[in-house]
Amino acid sequence: MLSAVESLSDSNMLSGYRYTLAAIMIAELFQVIMGRYKMGSLSAFFPTPVVYGMQAAMGISIMAKQIHVMLGATPEPGSLFSMIGQIPNSLLNSTS
Repeated sequence: MLSAVESLSDSNMLSGYRYTLAAIMIAELFQVIMGRYKMGSLSAFFPTPVVYGMQAAMGISIMAKQIHVMLGATPEPGSLFSMIGQIPNSLLNSTS
């Protein structure tokens, strides 16, 4: 959530918060509309392995970013691959 607020803010965290709430409300509106009109059958359009792969990629991304927090380290900002590459340094320099 904080990442969404920061990325949607224009140097004003309050506007980022408002944009984040608006995005959440629009997503919920789409879910309600699709549920109301029984559009769940559209999920058959996406192959199951693709959905599982996307979920696995999201899990890896979240874990790569949060393991540094768990270890009490502050990684250098960068791409997902650089975050994964910094995990050994975070393990060696953990504050535990």
